[in-house]
Amino acid sequence: MVIFGVQSEITANSNGGIVITGVTANSPAAKAGISGDVILRLNKQDNLSIREMMQIISDTKPNTEVIVTISRFR
Repeated sequence: MVIFGVQSEITANSNGGIVITGVTANSPAAKAGISGDVILRLNKQDNLSIREMMQIISDTKPNTEVIVTISRFR
């Protein structure tokens, strides 16, 4: 099982990104500090739906590096 650590509190952004509103403690997402950010691209794929992002994460083997492009609004 692959755990990115993004909680189910995810909403689509009008710009095509996915707004991350919460992450699981000590998860890869938490360690990367992406809570509050917008995921624009995941593994060279952009304009992802929430379902597509979760499928990519689900299909990724454990300990595989994933390239995430974000927009930071802090």
